[in-house]
Amino acid sequence: MKLYSKILIKKLKIIFYPDLIYFSIYPKLSILSQNKMYSAKEELASLKEELASIKQELASIKLETERRKELDRCKQKMDEIGLNPIFREAVMGNPLIAAAIGVYKAGDHIVKDKKNYPEREYIFRDILNSTDYILKIIRQSTGTWNGYVTIPSSHPFATKSYDDLNYEHNAPIELTWKNKNNFGMEFGFDHNHSGHTEEKNYANYDKVRQEVIDLFNFFKKAEGYAEPTSKSGGGGGGPS
Repeated sequence: MKLYSKILIKKLKIIFYPDLIYFSIYPKLSILSQNKMYSAKEELASLKEELASIKQELASIKLETERRKELDRCKQKMDEIGLNPIFREAVMGNPLIAAAIGVYKAGDHIVKDKKNYPEREYIFRDILNSTDYILKIIRQSTGTWNGYVTIPSSHPFATKSYDDLNYEHNAPIELTWKNKNNFGMEFGFDHNHSGHTEEKNYANYDKVRQEVIDLFNFFKKAEGYAEPTSKSGGGGGGPS
């Protein structure tokens, strides 16, 4: 009986002992494996960020290299044509002048627009048969256009700021200019911000002319505008 018991116990040990080892060790192995996996993921994410940073830095270096090459080419061209040093800085900041003397190539869209409309300023007073308003557009040194509408001093909007017209009266285009002149009050807008010389953002003659006309119609429609007055008094009963 004792011998049988010993054999049975040994068999039980053989049967259960591996399971005891498995259940006691596996959770630790599982946790260790998960920790390694998380650590690897974090390291991979860190490497990806570092790679993106390196790519961005390389792109910046490439742009800077191209910019320096273009500047060197422009300086060489200015030396070749014997340009006075006094005008060099102005030329480098003016793509139209630079393009005209072959120092810098302006965008084809600007060159084409300037070829079609070479004047610096266009006034549309007679086109709209309006003697009380002056409509005009002016080309800036960058090749972009600004638009202006002068309204009579008696116009109800003449005393308002351009911000009032933008936010309270929904001007058809964002106004950025107001100035009194000999004919009345001039309001204006511009396309002379960063990026406006790019083809996708460039507003050519036809577009800006239409914007000026839209602004004129906005003012024309508001000629009879009166400030709303608050009603007072009268407690008023309803209909009997």
